[in-house]
Amino acid sequence: MNGRPRTAATRSASELAREFDRSFADPARATDEDVEELLAIRVGGDAYAVRLRDVTGLVADRKIVPLPTPEPTLLGIVGLRNGLAPVYSLAALLGYGPAAEAPRWLLLVGPGPQFGLAFPEFDGHRRVARAEVSSNQGGGVGAGGNAQVPELVLIDDTRRGLIGIAALTETIRARVAHHDRTRAQTNERTKES
Repeated sequence: MNGRPRTAATRSASELAREFDRSFADPARATDEDVEELLAIRVGGDAYAVRLRDVTGLVADRKIVPLPTPEPTLLGIVGLRNGLAPVYSLAALLGYGPAAEAPRWLLLVGPGPQFGLAFPEFDGHRRVARAEVSSNQGGGVGAGGNAQVPELVLIDDTRRGLIGIAALTETIRARVAHHDRTRAQTNERTKES
């Protein structure tokens, strides 16, 4: 140096330079693009997860009003701030059959007509590296098939099925459309008689 006292600006610059150099020695940090935000849940005793970006809300302890329906996965309707929404059993949609007791939790889905997916246990919010997500080619977790559970994720040393909300939404729409067609055909036959 030239013998002049170091100023605060000079020290700050040298500290910044050291931090910059040190950043190359530190392990790489995950960026938001490298991370999945997940909700860890349980259905039928099995561990699952849902991408946070695929749901619009999570609520607990809402009264589900049953409806007469031929659709076994439809539990009823629930009141929300913006109106009523149908509620479907996530266990039934994943192939577990009807639940013995009313599920406590609801995942709210859909920007369009919103609906709820009811399930019994919520394990919390988790952030995992995308590298922890893999394909579920063998259908290895729970009763859900590959269409509803296309991926697996490792969370806290537990392998969970990653539920495909888009596939479940399509399944629900197809079931509703089928019931609508059946009802229309029944009405036509009644009119003809």
